[in-house]
Amino acid sequence: MALRVSEVAHRHTTDIDLSKKFQSKEWDCIGNVCVVRATNALANDIPGYRKEHRDHLGDMFNAMAATNRSIRRLLEPGFTDPSTVDALALARLQLECLFSLCLMFEDVQYVDHYTRDYWQKQYVSYLLAREEVMALPRLIDFVSQTPTDLIRLGLHFGVTMAQIATVELLELGKALPPGVNPPLVCRGVRG
Repeated sequence: MALRVSEVAHRHTTDIDLSKKFQSKEWDCIGNVCVVRATNALANDIPGYRKEHRDHLGDMFNAMAATNRSIRRLLEPGFTDPSTVDALALARLQLECLFSLCLMFEDVQYVDHYTRDYWQKQYVSYLLAREEVMALPRLIDFVSQTPTDLIRLGLHFGVTMAQIATVELLELGKALPPGVNPPLVCRGVRG
């Protein structure tokens, strides 16, 4: 049942002082306190969230704090570089990150979806780079070596060898290894 406005409205009795300026460094302090409190809270066990999940969420908070500092620097008074337009894109990124965090706190499965999707994009990017330089003798080492760190990262995120093979099937047309069934979905490593 929705609450009525009369039940939730808070009547302000004092107004803000429009002549007072709040320094951006003060905003940074407030933001930093929020990030420290959030990351400290994530250091504790949360039902359903593994340490890796909590670490990822904490990293997202820390990244948001760094982006906030960049926005502040771009918008500081006296800074007349045309790159200040970038502050708008960074602010949009902050909102997207906040929405992602809200979704991940709704259900732990979304942390897994996010990290596996990130891994898949990195792996597809690697496959594309490898395919593009395959005929260049100077890069034969890059082409012939297995990206062990990237594979290890995928396994850490819960990506299976069958899912890795599925990405290679979908992106390169590479045959699946014996015992791996064709994927039921058209794209992605989720599931």
